[in-house]
Amino acid sequence: MNKINTFSLLLICIVLFSCSKEESKYLEESTEISTDTEIARFNIKNNRWIYTQMDENYFWRKDMPDSVSLNFNVEPSVFFKKLLSKKDRFSWCEINSNYKGGSSAYYAALPDEIGFEYQTYQDLQHNIIYEVLYVTREDVLSAGIARGDMLKVVSCSGDSYTFEKGNILDNVFVAATENKDITVSLHSVSALSQKNETVYLDSIYTKGAKKIGYLVYLGFKDNIDLLSSFKYFKQNNIDELILDLRYNPGGYVSTCAFLAALIVWNNALGKPFQLQEYNDKISSWNYENYGDSIEVVNISNSNIAVQNNVNLRKLYVLTSNNTASASEALIIGLRPYMDVVVIGDVTYGKGVGSYTIANSLYKYQLQPITFRYFNALHQTVPDEGLNPDYSIKDHSYSKSDLGNENEPLLYVSLSIISGNSISGASLKASVSDSSRLVKIGDASFVRKFKERNVYY
Repeated sequence: MNKINTFSLLLICIVLFSCSKEESKYLEESTEISTDTEIARFNIKNNRWIYTQMDENYFWRKDMPDSVSLNFNVEPSVFFKKLLSKKDRFSWCEINSNYKGGSSAYYAALPDEIGFEYQTYQDLQHNIIYEVLYVTREDVLSAGIARGDMLKVVSCSGDSYTFEKGNILDNVFVAATENKDITVSLHSVSALSQKNETVYLDSIYTKGAKKIGYLVYLGFKDNIDLLSSFKYFKQNNIDELILDLRYNPGGYVSTCAFLAALIVWNNALGKPFQLQEYNDKISSWNYENYGDSIEVVNISNSNIAVQNNVNLRKLYVLTSNNTASASEALIIGLRPYMDVVVIGDVTYGKGVGSYTIANSLYKYQLQPITFRYFNALHQTVPDEGLNPDYSIKDHSYSKSDLGNENEPLLYVSLSIISGNSISGASLKASVSDSSRLVKIGDASFVRKFKERNVYY
């Protein structure tokens, strides 16, 4: 049944289906133009296109309001929101960067070249604060910025940003007494020793007779990104694997199925990994063309997957509130075939998927939810997220680098695997300083995934 290529990505920049003459009757029946202005004509043109695409592709299309009740004169981003189901927490639209009319998008964020990923907060005095989640450049580490630091911008000039370090006291940022300003250049290209932008770290720990692999994976992008790490794991005959998905917001489901194939017991190779259910229109089209309304993605059984499969019966996954979509799909998709132990925080809760709908003739591109996914046992990700087997908060403020055996989540995982007892203090859901601040938007790595159209 694995007959899909087009739908095998959680994100594909494609426009599916064109409306038939009968289905586009609303175009003539919709609200009349109230004013003969350029803006009104522009809005109506874009909104008709938006309605057509949503009526064809949107998972909850039956919840959309009837076209005759809508005002097609309003600004397109406002119009788009009017179409969304009350069940929908995820669909969004944004300026189309390929729009021939020209446009630009603005993000209130540090530049991508800053050299670390972060979560933005605001304190009670309205200071903008950045919590460092992980560092991506060696020169930034050398300058004194590390995982868990709380930073405030002192100044920016040209290609340089100057920060001060601090702590949160009574919900307000207070500069550290030993603080000295740290300046970061945007043009430095000295990268950390990492294989690519999605594999941040791979390590092997020896605990007694066991060899334990550890992989920090940041996004389901290219299959090839994973090969070096799994060749390393296979050559060293690892007995267990800890997969760190705390900072992984998702990506391609094809890569998700490939990663599953590198990990799982080899008897599961080629078996169903994910079932995708679409709206009534797409389901009917799939049935007419393929004989089945449901799209099926199988665990890869390609030669390269088989050659690098580590053949495990159990997997340990580290999670946070930013563990989303394809990351959650991996956990769910593997459960019919192996024991998946989740350590960390409740995940984001996104058991649905989408692809980008764009056309250069229209100002906005759409990212509507288009399908819900299930595993081979027809289980999906609850809207509330996946609960961990061992609940512990992500302690970036603990200052322990990723891969450090004393970093709280990794420490707990290694202890479980080694059979060591875990103290109540280790598992206690601690409250970090940053939890008392007002969170502003997504973490920086999530925003970048959105910008690159590689977002669950």
